[in-house]
Amino acid sequence: MKKLITIIILALLSQYTYGQNLLINGTFDTDTSGWWAFTTLSWVSDDGAPISGNGSMRNTTTVNNNASFPAISDKFPVKPNHWYLSGLSFKVPSASPVPWAWYQFYWYDAMDTQIGTSNQISATFGVPNDVWQDLAGMSLAPENAATGELRIYFQTGKPGSPDPFGLWDDVFVFEETLFINGFE
Repeated sequence: MKKLITIIILALLSQYTYGQNLLINGTFDTDTSGWWAFTTLSWVSDDGAPISGNGSMRNTTTVNNNASFPAISDKFPVKPNHWYLSGLSFKVPSASPVPWAWYQFYWYDAMDTQIGTSNQISATFGVPNDVWQDLAGMSLAPENAATGELRIYFQTGKPGSPDPFGLWDDVFVFEETLFINGFE
């Protein structure tokens, strides 16, 4: 009986370790709502990561000078000093000169002033083409954070090459509710 109760408790804890995705639209199943950029964002209906497979968001730029170009999520509420589990899938088609992808949190206080950024969570430089890749990591919200936004970046290729673009899918941010050092 004690073994059965332990199994039930562990099963319940494993299901509720994380809450719902804090991003408005991270799956891009029907559109790119909840995201904006200084570049061109468009919905791709026929190419999605294997996890959801229903669609993706394409980010394209005409600036090709070894610069980065992000897609930026709408802001979402965060708790100060809490850890956030995040991740995404991305794909760089062979027609694109993009060699690198990463993401980073931007943190804001209650007055909507930027108070910091997280470390970059990055793919290896020279990502393979035409293959969905996954990135995931943990980030700690600063002490006085009230909101966050996720910026997902592609890095452009060499100057003079074709317009850089890439695909994003299955982007998520979850507040971690079970901590390494105990429960809260």
